[in-house]
Amino acid sequence: MTDITANVVVSNPRPIFTESRSFKAVANGKIYIGQIDTDPVNPANQIPVYIENEDGSYVQIAQPLIINAAGKIVYNGQLVKVVTVKGHSMAIYDAYGCQVDYIANVLKYDPDQLEYRLSQPDGYLLVGGLAEHYNLPAKFVVVDNEPYNGDLKAALSEAEAGTVFWLGKKTYNITGLYGTGRNTVENISIVGTGMPQLSDDKTRFIDGTGTVIQGAVKNQARGFKTFNLGIDVGAYVSQNVYTTETYEDALVHYGVGSNANIEIDNVKTLSSVNVASKPGTHSILLEQLSGVTLGYVECIGGFHGLTIKCQNLQGGIAHCYGQYGDAFIFKSDSGGACASNYMERIAVGLYDNAGWPDVTMGGIYDAHDDVTIDRIGIGELIVQNASWGFIPSDANTGFITNVSIGRYSAFNVYGNYYSLTIDNKCVGWTIGEHRISNASGGIRVHPDSAEINIGTGSAKGNTESGYALGGNSLSHGVLFANENGKAGVDYLGGIGFDASLVRGYVNGTVLVSGYPGVKDGNPVNGWADTGDFDMMLTGKTVQITGSLTRGTAAVAYNTIAACRPLKRVPVPAWGVSATSSMIPVECYIETNGQLNVAGFASIPTGGTVYFSGQYLTK
Repeated sequence: MTDITANVVVSNPRPIFTESRSFKAVANGKIYIGQIDTDPVNPANQIPVYIENEDGSYVQIAQPLIINAAGKIVYNGQLVKVVTVKGHSMAIYDAYGCQVDYIANVLKYDPDQLEYRLSQPDGYLLVGGLAEHYNLPAKFVVVDNEPYNGDLKAALSEAEAGTVFWLGKKTYNITGLYGTGRNTVENISIVGTGMPQLSDDKTRFIDGTGTVIQGAVKNQARGFKTFNLGIDVGAYVSQNVYTTETYEDALVHYGVGSNANIEIDNVKTLSSVNVASKPGTHSILLEQLSGVTLGYVECIGGFHGLTIKCQNLQGGIAHCYGQYGDAFIFKSDSGGACASNYMERIAVGLYDNAGWPDVTMGGIYDAHDDVTIDRIGIGELIVQNASWGFIPSDANTGFITNVSIGRYSAFNVYGNYYSLTIDNKCVGWTIGEHRISNASGGIRVHPDSAEINIGTGSAKGNTESGYALGGNSLSHGVLFANENGKAGVDYLGGIGFDASLVRGYVNGTVLVSGYPGVKDGNPVNGWADTGDFDMMLTGKTVQITGSLTRGTAAVAYNTIAACRPLKRVPVPAWGVSATSSMIPVECYIETNGQLNVAGFASIPTGGTVYFSGQYLTK
């Protein structure tokens, strides 16, 4: 018996009519049913009552209803279930004609009626305590019901602050609602039943597959929320639904200011695809505001995909594809800074591009008008079958600081020289674990960038080099660079690159095209380079190799300030004496960076001194 779950109470489903004081059955009593708040004994106030049979059919019977000795309703001596069609009053009389009870509205006390009321859009108002814990909507509007009967344009035109609009699994036309204006009513919510499907020709969302809003949604008020729907400003809507051919941004939040409290989740936008004029539209534009919560968005087509020109964005996942300008963009300009914006994941492109007329463009950062972009975080950036991953705009003039990409993946990314480019305006970037395969090039770090960290990763099978790295404050993990068209790593200058952390076997030219050097200028005091002298930095170690022709004083070379030793270090050196004997030559690298050939006088003028040593930089 241990496998039995007994959780249904056995109880009497039929009501028992009893005396109010003694709780004895009202034997041979009578029941009258009538209009609410009337005397049901009066035949003029009575309403029809029916017996419900076991097969679900109904038979109307006359009043009054009779109560048997057990306190139950009977008809012709048989227990019956009696129903009516609406709310009603009830009067109960005993066998002597005395009134036992009167109820003005029975349904106020019916559990089934309570269940029904709780199931309605405003049923939450029947639950106590909500106001103390939640900011309740001022009004719920089911747009498909009266008075709007599916006219979302009219509903939004008459919107009151705090209204929630519920939409069905159908298409709503609001084209031309905002024009050059925007919503200015605060705390508006638009809630659909799900994101729609895209037609095979990429021109429209399919009616009946989800909630579709045809026409742009534009807002300039705090607290605007959109959930579970699609916004269609694609080719079909732009050319056939608007009164004249019109191309607009799909979803715009502009000029809301601080504490914007904008929320977007499960929203799919469609902009123009395969339109010859290639209109310069945005899928989602967030500009001149602070405070956005973004869940999942899908941006299809158009010039700009997800456009982030705001502050304090807390984002989830964005999938952008079909754009012919840029899939996403972080941009600052004279209108405001782009700062403190974070996305969990941005995915660019599709696994299968069949049927798409344009190759998806990638992401862009644009510190326009010398306005800095600051504190940008992307948990994961995935790019596939696109033109690039993340690169600077041609108009980028300001600095881009404190950028973090936790994981970067790029597959089949052709069109730009390197899939991810960190330019000379970038400071404080971190690119974590990464994998780049079959791209034009892997990751490029400009030598004038600063404080750049590249994590462990691989760049394989790229047309150009796997990496192009430079900069004095560059740091990186183990880099696997193999099967690239040119070098595994193309060294661009600076002292941050560590060749000892590069792995690879087969590349078009070399594994590493060069190494950081620490020589500061040319030889001094008459010393001359024989052509093979070098002081190369690998990690924190400087290798001193090759030979110099003897000069007129002990100091032969200086090293750059960043690569000097913590203490004086002897350097093995030797040369040929005046007696043609190979002899050791006393030599040191000094803490001031001088290569001090203290024993230079033991080598005749014009003789050669050879070096093979190393030291650790401080």
